[in-house]
Amino acid sequence: DPEILLKQGHPTPDVEIAFWMNKAQNLNSIFKQLQSDKLRKVLLFLDSSRSTYCSPFAKLCKDVFSARIEANDNVRYLSTLQSWFDELTGATPFPDLHKVFGPIMHTILLIWKHSQHYNTAPRLVVLMREICNAII
Repeated sequence: DPEILLKQGHPTPDVEIAFWMNKAQNLNSIFKQLQSDKLRKVLLFLDSSRSTYCSPFAKLCKDVFSARIEANDNVRYLSTLQSWFDELTGATPFPDLHKVFGPIMHTILLIWKHSQHYNTAPRLVVLMREICNAII
């Protein structure tokens, strides 16, 4: 969870984007494995033998699918901030940083309005704290 990153030091917004990219990559890989023919055969066998593992495994698959959608959605929206965060963390001289805040805040507002998953106060608090860390 991104809140854990804040407890590990003073992460900057690029760490947030990297976190979601890594999570999306891992979940996409797991999802691809869950779609394999070999696994489908195992599931059919478990289902036909009325195994007690069917229900927990189905829940696990559903959880992976939901988490995958969330991670991909977050990457989709957060990646729109990457160039602004690059400017914030190094490309822009300190006296000119105020010029970067308007576009960053506008993009965050658009993410808040349009994202299905990155539109909660805890998520945005983490992002704002990371932006503050980048300034400091």
